[in-house]
Amino acid sequence: MMHCTSSHKYLWYALHPLCCRNTDNNGLKFPPLVLAVNATKAFEKYQQHAELTGNATSQAMLGFFYSTGYGGVPVDQARALLYYTFAAMGGDQGAEMALGYRYWTGIGVSEDCMLALDWYESAAERCKLGQIPLRAFC
Repeated sequence: MMHCTSSHKYLWYALHPLCCRNTDNNGLKFPPLVLAVNATKAFEKYQQHAELTGNATSQAMLGFFYSTGYGGVPVDQARALLYYTFAAMGGDQGAEMALGYRYWTGIGVSEDCMLALDWYESAAERCKLGQIPLRAFC
């Protein structure tokens, strides 16, 4: 499971409220079980974080929002592709997998099995080399 750092806790749990059930130094569960999902706020925070830091995970999450229209964000496959590409180039394994799928199925791009294979291979190599553990999404 992904470990949450204090700077990423809000970004992570705003969209995934059941993930990262870590106990802090006071014995409190974080995030609280009663925390409601606020997709609009999560989108805004991911956008801020990506703009300020260029963080690959935040860029991948923006790709998710734009590709699915989650939380009322307008579907924009071109922006989704852009954010997934930035994230993958920044080392986000999930974004590499998303790009592999997009090229394999032709979502927002021309179908290209060889590019799909390249992205899937890159994600697998990260796992193989131990750079980024293959993660399961909550």
